[in-house]
Amino acid sequence: MGNAALYAGIGRTLVHYDLDVENCALIERGELLLPNNIQYGWPHSRLPVLYVSCGVGAHINAAGDWACALALDPDTGAPSMLGSATKISSRALHLSADPANRHLLLAHPRPAGISVLRIDSDGAIDGKVDQRPGIDPGIFPHQVRVTPDGRNCICISRGIPNPHEWKASTEPQTEPGSLHIYDYQSGLLGECRTITIDDGYHFGPRNLDFHVSGSWLYLGLETQNEIIVFETDSDAKVLPTPIQRLSTLANPAAELHQGAGPVLGHPQLQVLYVANRAYQPGPNGKRVISAKAENSIVVYAVSAESGLLT
Repeated sequence: MGNAALYAGIGRTLVHYDLDVENCALIERGELLLPNNIQYGWPHSRLPVLYVSCGVGAHINAAGDWACALALDPDTGAPSMLGSATKISSRALHLSADPANRHLLLAHPRPAGISVLRIDSDGAIDGKVDQRPGIDPGIFPHQVRVTPDGRNCICISRGIPNPHEWKASTEPQTEPGSLHIYDYQSGLLGECRTITIDDGYHFGPRNLDFHVSGSWLYLGLETQNEIIVFETDSDAKVLPTPIQRLSTLANPAAELHQGAGPVLGHPQLQVLYVANRAYQPGPNGKRVISAKAENSIVVYAVSAESGLLT
């Protein structure tokens, strides 16, 4: 491709842009209509394939919930369906491929669950992997990731925040948050251990990303607007006590409720990005972005020696 491609989900529509870096411009190239509202996208690490989860809440879910594999044209970046859309059990807020690109993992918030789909050698989705009974993913799974070494799967479950009526609150959550870490092999979830902080009622994790070395992971707390750093041991197991905990806000005492969003490490540099986002209910059910809110991207430098953030 001459220019890098960028894809934006707007309702059911995936919009394809050329990213013109030299001129700081987005050039719209086309659209692809998907089976339902777009929730999340994840690229195959080797093939020109993008995986997308589609769906909405169960009470308005007439169009169903789906996982789609999209082929990206090597010359233009234009997306098209790779095989048929795959029906899934319920809305998936997040999906990701394991490091070997052999399986696609999906996080379902309601009812809480994790599902795993096979990926063919051409990148197409090829059916569901049945899991052992009795897997407990926690309350409101928001993300699922396999560790860079491929040996563990982490389900990030936010819990349920305290009703805040869009005002900032330090009250305990209604339901606790947790990390559920499973042994992982060939798409199967094995023995699980759980990490939380205190009783979990002031712990609302949403998204994490891994340091390129695998020595640390960075976890964003949506409910508390914080970023937490965890270490891993010599077996790549996450140690339960964080080594750093920082606010993501310039004004942590803000009166308006805000929420930390996605966390993303730069693939080559010692840099971590975290999104802050906030809105208020407005007339006719529309969302209003307040000028007082920190809808922003926070950029942290990452120490190569300690993994700590500044």
